[in-house]
Amino acid sequence: MLSVRLPPFIIIIVILVLLILTAVIGFWKFTFTYWKKRKCNFLEPTIPFGNAQNFFLGKRGFGELFGDWYLEMKAKGWDMGGAYFTRRPVFIPIDNQLIKRILVTDFAYFKNHGLYINEKIYPLSGHLFNLENRKWKNLRSKMPAAFSSSKLKNYTVIMANFTEVLVNRLRNMSQSKLPIEIKEVLSKFNVDAISACLFGIDTKSLDNENVELMKHGRAFFDIQFCRVVNTLVLLIPRPILTFFKFRVFPTHVTKYFMNFFSDIKAQRAGENIKRNDLTDILINLCDKTKSVSDIGGDGVMEPLTSTEFVAQMHLFFEAGFETTGSTQTFALYELATNPDIQNRLRVEINTVLNKFNGTVGYDAITEMKYLDQVINGK
Repeated sequence: MLSVRLPPFIIIIVILVLLILTAVIGFWKFTFTYWKKRKCNFLEPTIPFGNAQNFFLGKRGFGELFGDWYLEMKAKGWDMGGAYFTRRPVFIPIDNQLIKRILVTDFAYFKNHGLYINEKIYPLSGHLFNLENRKWKNLRSKMPAAFSSSKLKNYTVIMANFTEVLVNRLRNMSQSKLPIEIKEVLSKFNVDAISACLFGIDTKSLDNENVELMKHGRAFFDIQFCRVVNTLVLLIPRPILTFFKFRVFPTHVTKYFMNFFSDIKAQRAGENIKRNDLTDILINLCDKTKSVSDIGGDGVMEPLTSTEFVAQMHLFFEAGFETTGSTQTFALYELATNPDIQNRLRVEINTVLNKFNGTVGYDAITEMKYLDQVINGK
């Protein structure tokens, strides 16, 4: 019988590797007890991806992954549930009343999203979605004022004016008999509408006069939804990302928006413009001469810095840019492929508008129940 004697150093290496693997597996299993310890329903994870196998294998996008978790938990009849993105626990609310409580009444208890923020290296990261703790709570409590019913009514009037420009643009484009890249057109419309409503400026994107703004605005989504970037931000601890001066946007994109929104602020101050819109609310929060109560009402908010001002403006600009354009594009596609739905929607719109003398306003839109179902996919 032959026997093979391995060199001592090989044996030592094998033992070390086995010990490391055992420690790693043990650490992972311990991490996967998070939801069990809290007696919360959870999807059974696997090492090393947790419940995110399909994301890392390229089968599902980031948003689709969370959607899959939500639907699986809902199918199980859960009100809420837990999952794991690798070893990181993720809470998924399912019950509509629970979601409402989190977003409306109990939002102060859900203050941190755990995403990467480094305002010194990456200034645009200091926005409402990334801010944490008391700074987030204070700023979050001030934002609803920009979207009250009275504000929305004013925004509707502004958007109606841009709608006329959009219709004329599409009518002229249709005369060429060439295909229309509808999402690109709608994105330009949305940039014009958002900029007018929230920032009080006319960007003239539909007239192709602001190519740079469109290009830099698009960069946010080209980079933000990159699988590698999302993975780095979620998996690598923040101190490591900070040490290596990690940034999501290239420097030239950050510089463009810093200048763009700083110029708006400077113009408002120089010309003493008051519009009582989102921009004015944020400018007031920057004013060091004004005392603004914090969320508890027993203290004073620390004024926003110029960088934080720009970060909030940029967030709201991007929030209505791509998401709205995608929703509009998919809605138009579904209407085009379902003529019966399209006809029913047209009848409702014409009926309601006749009631309001043909004026597209806030009250008219709120009466278009079928339109709401079409947009929300109900």
